[in-house]
Amino acid sequence: MLNVIWVLKACMLFMFARMTSGTTHMKWIRFVAAWVIVGYVAVQIAFFTACRPFNGYWAVPPPNPQCTTLEHFAIVQATFNISSDLLIIAVPIPMIASLSLPVKQKIGLGLLFSMGTFVVRPYASRLSAPVMSANKTWHRSSPQS
Repeated sequence: MLNVIWVLKACMLFMFARMTSGTTHMKWIRFVAAWVIVGYVAVQIAFFTACRPFNGYWAVPPPNPQCTTLEHFAIVQATFNISSDLLIIAVPIPMIASLSLPVKQKIGLGLLFSMGTFVVRPYASRLSAPVMSANKTWHRSSPQS
């Protein structure tokens, strides 16, 4: 599932690149594409290095609380996921502004392209839930002194 999200982001950027080939908007798309690539690599590194030793992922009990909560991974993933989503949503704004259409149609296109905010909003609000629940669980399981 993790890779599917990043492949879909790449597909969106390829679509925007085809729509804007030969225009000045390509530099913005290249910047966003570079950010998506950096985010993908960072998320992969964060996932595979979150639990040390590596066999702690399937060890019972886990040697490290990070192996079950993946709190650091969730923070890295949310940071790059939300920021890249917002950048991808922002890509069509200059394209729409440069169109020679009536204002009403530009607003309609802007609303259509900004539908992605419905995906970003719940993900951003969900970010705090795993971190908080992971900390509460860890505190409850620690010995009382």
